[in-house]
Amino acid sequence: MKITAQDYIIQAILECLEDTIQGKGIKLLNHVSYDLNKTNSYIHFIPKDGREFESIDAFWLGFIVKEYL
Repeated sequence: MKITAQDYIIQAILECLEDTIQGKGIKLLNHVSYDLNKTNSYIHFIPKDGREFESIDAFWLGFIVKEYL
């Protein structure tokens, strides 16, 4: 899953991945790469070990990140 957004939103997602139990779980199950660029910031989740990125993971990520914005 790739999310393209303004850099402050990507920064909030990165904080969520470090600070919350749900974020740590998502980070544990996925390779995370990102680029903070003023015009084209993104974060990319690539599932580990043939796993698929679950829609429930996206739901919880969005639910929690709104607390950081």
